[in-house]
Amino acid sequence: MAKKSRHANDLMDALDPCNFIFHAADENGHGTTLRVRLSPSMMYELQVMIARQVGPYRTREDIVRDALYHRVAWIHANKEQVAELGDTQRRIAAMHMQVEYARQMAEFGKALDEMDKVLREIPTMDKREVVVNNVWQQVLQVEDDSWREVFAEKVRHNYSNYLWPFDMGRRSNS
Repeated sequence: MAKKSRHANDLMDALDPCNFIFHAADENGHGTTLRVRLSPSMMYELQVMIARQVGPYRTREDIVRDALYHRVAWIHANKEQVAELGDTQRRIAAMHMQVEYARQMAEFGKALDEMDKVLREIPTMDKREVVVNNVWQQVLQVEDDSWREVFAEKVRHNYSNYLWPFDMGRRSNS
């Protein structure tokens, strides 16, 4: 049975789904404003509930406040489970980042493979040197040491005859 007071006296009140909590202020008249964006379909659902007079709600905001109190109460009552969910979400996001990073590094490797085709089409040695040395500079800027070393070894092994000796003036002009 719903309580007469619609104020949230305690988050434990919100654990009972039969308690409707939707006053915009506490018993002392204190309240703050929060603005949220909702999808059009969620807004439609709220409008339908108000039009059909579902529960004791008078406004969409009543429904949102009640739902918010119930969710916050559930989170407080289930802190360990919520913490595990958050940790799992962070781990999944980290895994996705690692997979994306590996994909990008594989693409970089494919670009090095394509360089063979491009070099065969360039008629002069000096122009081939410019291409290889520009690629070399990009390889040297790869942040991950292990990937940088793989790519650098590939360039040194396949294109050493095109690499310029270390010369700051020549490298900065390319």
